[in-house]
Parts: sequence; structure tokens; C-alpha cells
Amino acid sequence: MDATVRKQFAKICRKSQEQLKVSLEQSLKARYETVIVDDGFIYAQGDIPILLVAHLDTVHTHEPVEIIYHDNCISSPQGIGGDDRCGVYMIKQIIKRHKCSVLFCEDEEIGGVGASKFTKHPVSADLKFNYIIEFDRRGYNDAVFYDCDNQDFTDFICRYGWEEAIGSFSDIDIIAPYLGVAAVNLSSGYYNAHQLTEYVMLDEMVSNIERVCIMIEDTTETDKYEYIEAKYSSSYYYSKYYGCGYGSYNYDLYNDNYCGGYLDYNTTGASKSSWDILPEENYYVKFLWGIDYLDEGGRECYSEVCESNQFAAIGKFLSQHPTMGMIDIVNIECFGPDEFNM
Repeated sequence: MDATVRKQFAKICRKSQEQLKVSLEQSLKARYETVIVDDGFIYAQGDIPILLVAHLDTVHTHEPVEIIYHDNCISSPQGIGGDDRCGVYMIKQIIKRHKCSVLFCEDEEIGGVGASKFTKHPVSADLKFNYIIEFDRRGYNDAVFYDCDNQDFTDFICRYGWEEAIGSFSDIDIIAPYLGVAAVNLSSGYYNAHQLTEYVMLDEMVSNIERVCIMIEDTTETDKYEYIEAKYSSSYYYSKYYGCGYGSYNYDLYNDNYCGGYLDYNTTGASKSSWDILPEENYYVKFLWGIDYLDEGGRECYSEVCESNQFAAIGKFLSQHPTMGMIDIVNIECFGPDEFNM
């Protein structure tokens, strides 16, 4: 791997969210005429009607001090922060060649805080894009569309070798439906997200930069895709759980308000395989979440909590385990509706 890539990427990883925001503000203002910097986000208006999105925070409590290189792999004992410093690096490289609009969000890892603030800011009103790409997905070849069900857009993205996959949450879950624009979250080359063992395959990250640049170059005026809400939430789709979706993020974690719009279990007497979108006043369903975590001795442990969504489940778990942090959570899995809550 080119030593320049290693050096540039490591430099991004070593910055705190605040330091990275200042650095990006300076570099964007040198390239773009319109750059909006506000609490929660940085937005730069480009000449190409495609929006590129990444987030500035990581789950790690400290920036990496020791960085380890092995061929194309980079990691750190303190956590390298590839989620989502990979996305930041990729966008910085892409806009050198294609002046797309750019949105860098803060605090995605605690519930898309920056993305929500962006949608409430005047700059977001009446923005028009052909489509949105976020770079916040693990691995090499995944394309996650969440609750956007525009098959033409899916076909367009997968034409470049991406494979449709299922994800839990990212900023475009908030941004895409607000703007009414189809969006995808693409693999960025990191693995073992939210763990100290996280690592980044630099060659995969660079390869995907090239692949996206080709896609941007191929985009024509007719390649314009609207956001179409999926009938059933794909954000939490696992076929082994009753063969259907089980809820989407539509919960204001910061004001403790249920906002409606969950894909809830149909409480009108339907069978367990039947689900429906219930209005806000209907029964508020909770789900059983299994959490694998490492205790203070490094032993893998297991806990279960009942909550409405993944973020709420993590919040409850952390409140029950005050010595634990996000970095101690190895895996979280939903087992469908809590049968005792129905």
C-alpha cells in the first residue's frame, strides 16, 4: 500500500471529532464556495447533484496512540476508528476529482444527532440531489438501503458490483426520507466495528473510492432516484425472526419521545407472521435484545434487555452496567417482540 495513503489515513484517525471538524472546515472552504458549519454538521454545496455523507465520531473513548501496519491492514490497540474515519477519508479523496455536495455529521454513534440537526437547519430546505451515498458500512462489497425501496436505484448501485445487504442504522436513515432522495450506505473497508480489534483494509478502501468515482462519472441526468418508503422495514429484517421486519428507528432518544412509524406487531388479533404499521396511539411494542459484552476482566458475558430499538436497548444496558461502555459491547441481536410484553 502506498505510504501516502497510510500517512493520510492515520492522520485522520488520530484527530478527535472536534479537531477533525476544524480541519475539514478549513479544507472544504478552500475548495467550495458555500460551506455551512453549525452544531452537529458541516455541509458543502457542490456542482454535482450527488450528496456524499460520513460521520466524524467513533465509539472509541481515546484517539489511537499506537498505530500498527501490516501490508494493507491498519489497526490500533486503542481502536483505529475506521467506523467512520474510512468514510471521511474516502470523501476527501473523491471530491478531489468530483465536486459533489458533502455532509459530515457529528455523533452518529449515539443516534444520528448531527443528521437530525442538519434536517432542522435552514440549509437543508429545498436541497435537490440525484441520490445520496454514505460511506459507513463494514466490509468490501455491501450496499445497504435501509428503508428505501426504490428498485431502480438498487439496480443502479448493484450494476457496479455492490451486493445488497441489511444494516441497522446510519445517518441516511434520517437524511434520505427527509430530503426525499434515495440513498445507499456502501462498504468502506473496515472490520470488527465498535471493538478494539477493529482494523481497516486500506486496499479495499482505495478500491471502493475508484469504484464510486466511476459510478459518479457514469451518472447522467436521468439517473435521479426518489426515496420510496419500504412497506416493511428492511433496517431490521432477519428472515429467521418470524420471516419479516421488526421495527425501525423512529424514536427521539434525547427527548424520550415516541415519534410513531414503527413496524409493530399487529395487536388486532392477526397471527405472529402478520405485521402492520400502527399509528402512534396504538400499542408500543418492545423487543428482546441479547447483548454480548466483555466484563472488566475481559471475559465474554451475556445480558438481555427489552426495549423498542437498538439504541434504547444499549442505553438501558449501559445504565444497568455503569462500569461498561460502548466499546465493551461485542454484539447485539434482536430476537423479535418480547412475548411477555405482547
